[in-house]
Amino acid sequence: MKNLFCTMLALAIVAGLAACSGVEADKELETAIQDAAAKANLDMKYAFVRGPQEKIISDMILKKGVVASLPTLSLALISKDPKVRVVANRYLYREIKDYISEFEKDPKATPKAAIKNLIKGIEMSKEYVTYYAIASTTMLATMYGMEEALVKAVKAHPEKALMIEMVQNIMRYGRLRTFPVVREWAASGEKYALTHALSALRNMYRWTDEERKTIGEWARQHLTVEDPETRVRVIYALYQAGGAFYDSALEKVEKEIESGSVPSLFITWLKNMAGNETDAQKIRRLSIITNREKIAGDQKK
Repeated sequence: MKNLFCTMLALAIVAGLAACSGVEADKELETAIQDAAAKANLDMKYAFVRGPQEKIISDMILKKGVVASLPTLSLALISKDPKVRVVANRYLYREIKDYISEFEKDPKATPKAAIKNLIKGIEMSKEYVTYYAIASTTMLATMYGMEEALVKAVKAHPEKALMIEMVQNIMRYGRLRTFPVVREWAASGEKYALTHALSALRNMYRWTDEERKTIGEWARQHLTVEDPETRVRVIYALYQAGGAFYDSALEKVEKEIESGSVPSLFITWLKNMAGNETDAQKIRRLSIITNREKIAGDQKK
């Protein structure tokens, strides 16, 4: 009886939110979310939904389609009930994020009001659990040119993890328009900030000539960064930029081999840097790998 009352109350709250937000909820999905909030075993920090409700909602979202399901999830994210918000975070983190490319097919099918709700949900929450909505919200906000409000909300959030997740996903659709956000974080002095910034570049596909030039010039400034894990990501960014930028990365690795200081990690990455290179660069890259492996073999003798 108590669960039924809680579900009915939550439905009334969401109905009120829908009327105010201009977004219409799917009643079947809305009811399933309320049922999970009332009956499932929820992890209020890490957004786990344990119980049969988890699969029921997942199957429902995939059957209806992630685009059609987003408005209902956006309303759940701004619910006054924290349990409903946890459920929303769970499905924004997996189903919506995993199928984000579906939103590219028909941009007009997604109401901007739903994306505004997602950003509002981040503004409302001060808890870590909101981290699980960040990747999908970031990609949707940038897809629709609505990232300014998102960046402001994330900067104001007490959990640093949200900023890191936003930075790493902001350039997939934000492209150079959002590059200043990435550069700002890289220069923040936060631990591993440059590594996070370089991850944003790996999540951006099919670079244009302008992007290659702008990003290549920036990445080349970081070729001397001390941390090997970060430096190899700089090298990969220069590989993505191609041309003279990639040449400068290969030259850096060659010099490090001469000094005997190239980490094996570099060779692992170089073996996977195939496709975005000229024949001459390929020969040079393979020569670096051979020389490094020969040196490693000699050292074992």
